Amino acid sequence: MNETLPFSCPVCGRKTEHPLAELFEGAIITCPFCKLTLKLHGHMWRDVQKEMDQVRKKPGGAPP
Repeated sequence: MNETLPFSCPVCGRKTEHPLAELFEGAIITCPFCKLTLKLHGHMWRDVQKEMDQVRKKPGGAPP
């Protein structure tokens, strides 16, 4: 089962689901709505890591 994480665009605020396997430090994410492209790093990467840990801790969650 492919676990996903909702990711909110910092510009338009819309959420899109991203597979955990595609989320890593330095990943390039493009919003399909407003076309903003950003590099996942710094405080944003740390926030995503915390959310990924929460998903993985759920019963039946993705392995670390």
